[in-house]
Amino acid sequence: MSEGQLFLIGIVASAILYFLKLLASLKWTPSKEVVAIGLYAVSFGLAAWFSGVGVPAFPPFADAPTFVTAFLDFCGQLLAIAAPVAGMAYLIYNILLKRVFEGAAKFLKRKK
Repeated sequence: MSEGQLFLIGIVASAILYFLKLLASLKWTPSKEVVAIGLYAVSFGLAAWFSGVGVPAFPPFADAPTFVTAFLDFCGQLLAIAAPVAGMAYLIYNILLKRVFEGAAKFLKRKK
């Protein structure tokens, strides 16, 4: 990852932390699990943006049987594109998780 990408991840972590503090000031704090899921969604979006991936074109089809084949081919293409993005998202997630949970340790609820 480049220095610019790491800088942007830090800015996103600060924005998320600010949003969580805003929610806490409104007397609602999400659980750690909800925050973790949200962080992974943000991480996946950042990874897709950093990778510059696009959705492939849907293959041509003529009737129902060829549509099924085209659909399965399209799903295979999406999985091939999503695999490296998911790996990069996991790396970004680990960075965001550490930064956000260190900053929000005081006001995030634990699930009981």
